[in-house]
Amino acid sequence: MGYVPSSTDLVKRLERLRGEFRPSSGELLAPYGLIIAIAIFGSAMFAFAAFDKFREGFDIGGAWLGVVFAIVFLLMGALLAYYMGQSYVFDNGTISCVWLNGKVIWRESLAGLQHVACRSTRGGVWLILKWPDRSRHIRLLDAIDKALARGL
Repeated sequence: MGYVPSSTDLVKRLERLRGEFRPSSGELLAPYGLIIAIAIFGSAMFAFAAFDKFREGFDIGGAWLGVVFAIVFLLMGALLAYYMGQSYVFDNGTISCVWLNGKVIWRESLAGLQHVACRSTRGGVWLILKWPDRSRHIRLLDAIDKALARGL
């Protein structure tokens, strides 16, 4: 995000946004490559643990450790896929977080939105939307960034 407007300015710009904002193919390429690598690694850990236990004789401790590591890596991949597969719809003063299949994950009214903060992490830039009693985190997709920069 090149120009960083004030929180008040961001609130006004978010209230004026209209449309659906999806991750671009470039924004999806690296995360989905990582998901595939995590899934392959987790599956390989499970397969190696199972193969090793069949070859050497059954050891419940070693077998469970391999299964636990495999499950952890597969869950990490699923969690990453969950967050990377979200798009956002702004319409009539509301924001909806939508999954790839069109299912609405959550919907919030922008009325009463008090503060917007930006946070940069290894996973990208996130907008933190704060109301008096709750907050939501949304990924700052390229399309949202461009729309906010234009002040639409």
